[in-house]
Amino acid sequence: MKHTQIAIGILAIVLPLGAQAIEFQDIERASFRNDRSALTALENKLTRTDGEYVRAYLKFRQAIAAKVDGDADAAKKALEHCANLLEKEMGADGENVESLALLANCYGMVISISPIKGPVLGPKSDRAMEKAMELDADNPRALLIDGIAKLNTPGLFGGSNEKAEVQLNAAIKAFSVEDAIDPYNWGHAEAYLWRALARQALDNSKEAIEDLDQALVVEPEYKWARVLRQQWSAR
Repeated sequence: MKHTQIAIGILAIVLPLGAQAIEFQDIERASFRNDRSALTALENKLTRTDGEYVRAYLKFRQAIAAKVDGDADAAKKALEHCANLLEKEMGADGENVESLALLANCYGMVISISPIKGPVLGPKSDRAMEKAMELDADNPRALLIDGIAKLNTPGLFGGSNEKAEVQLNAAIKAFSVEDAIDPYNWGHAEAYLWRALARQALDNSKEAIEDLDQALVVEPEYKWARVLRQQWSAR
């Protein structure tokens, strides 16, 4: 994957974290509502029993919410914190596909906010994503993040709407066979939303709206999917 500028997106991690002071699904619910105050409240409940990934993932979701609200400074700080936590959790030779994929997404989102960081963070994002795919090419979140990257990467650097749709198709297929009871399984609804964005860019409006409907079946509180559904249906 070439230099990426990943927009609001997604993506992440399934780790044996042990007992936790907060519920992972609470982060999900607050994020889908874009509820920044709820995300802050969850951060205040973190304890030593919460692993580095949960902390990093919460920061990632805070960054997305801040970016949606147009608070670029807060988003950038949260992303940098997220990246630092993941780098610390993995060490110099990270081998966890989920951590690598989320790290690639963090770097890409920083670039989307501060393009001047592209020459440094672009290659780092590429390496993290490439390694994640080498470790597990069927990981649903890695496929999701790679699809988002391809949707937001200029063609000159290897991105395209068509390539994004292919990866997002694969992500959705992978989510359909993954253990549904896994408490850290996230990204399914987002895969439909990002495929909707790819299909809309390819002028497949009917299929794009169908994808948004499916995203809302998976996650009824998905605010971004609902807003896009209203906008596109009104055209």
